[in-house]
Amino acid sequence: MRIALISHTHFYWTGLYARYFITQGHDVRVISFSEEPLEGVPVDYIGRGTPSRRKALHYFAGVPALRSRLQEFAPDVAFATYVSSNGLLTALCHSGPLVVSAHGSDVLAGPGGAWASARMIRFTCRRADVVHAVSQHLVDALVGLRVPADPIHCFPIGVDADWFVPPAEGRSDDIPPRVVCTRHQESVYANETIVESLALLRAEGLDVRATLIGGGALLAERRAQARELGLEDLVELPGHQPPEHVRRALQTASVYVSASTSDGASSSLLEAMACGLFPVVSAIPANVGWIENGATGLLFEPGDTRGLADALRRAVLDADLRASADARNRALVLREGNLTLNLARMEALLVRATELHRGPARRNRRVSERRVSS
Repeated sequence: MRIALISHTHFYWTGLYARYFITQGHDVRVISFSEEPLEGVPVDYIGRGTPSRRKALHYFAGVPALRSRLQEFAPDVAFATYVSSNGLLTALCHSGPLVVSAHGSDVLAGPGGAWASARMIRFTCRRADVVHAVSQHLVDALVGLRVPADPIHCFPIGVDADWFVPPAEGRSDDIPPRVVCTRHQESVYANETIVESLALLRAEGLDVRATLIGGGALLAERRAQARELGLEDLVELPGHQPPEHVRRALQTASVYVSASTSDGASSSLLEAMACGLFPVVSAIPANVGWIENGATGLLFEPGDTRGLADALRRAVLDADLRASADARNRALVLREGNLTLNLARMEALLVRATELHRGPARRNRRVSERRVSS
């Protein structure tokens, strides 16, 4: 199959999808509105910099270039990630088989405001032959925008469960156990909540060592916060780290923490669970579907520093609770969040789109969608 993958090259899943499809013998061309390099994958760059809502007109100015690249490549199927950006523009440019994939902010807070976004999303999903979402709460959001639920396929991208594994030598004997966070230093991840909760625990006589891996615009601010709260001896903020360092940090810690205020499907959480870490995470829809509170992890309300501190205290002091969740969490990732299995599932959806596009099912679906929207 000739597959056109319309996806920004700085999204980590772009390379995952492209390289997998290539290994399966497909002819793949990535078309990107961002300029970041993607090693080992053919890429057509048709934009300058990463598009944003503030640059919407500049973004739509790329429609002629996208149409030209698609006509030149003549794909058997187009696969666009992010419904309300790449998906929308591909729907405007491409009349052949189309798969669109919802990842989070494209549905939860699309460009152009709620009124325009809802209409763009409905148009894109009705034009697509197959709609995919990385989590159930995104399916619910799409249905809330009057996208028919029946054609929406739901599964995460997943993580490499052969790479992210529990430590062969067992966990360290640190008391209290080490805590790790692998979210970027950006406002949506609210890492300041983690630092504040560690300061609360220290004030109450419990020192918890934590490593917050990840670069981002707020890295200097988080380092300054740790200094101001007197936590330099407890909190490490090393910035961006290579994948092998991230994996080692997950293997040498015992508790994973995330204070994110929004997510589509958190690969960081799945990586931690695959490594046997005990999760302490915000009670947002993206996390609730993976965690049984009090059994396989602990949940706290987003922004609740006191709630996070209490959950961390329980997690680091209750070794039996952590041990009971280890095998269950990894088994869940192997079953539902396995990258290898889910890449194959996406490949099957691309094939399915070509079949739907040229068959009677496509015509029948359009009739049913008109009934839903009326």
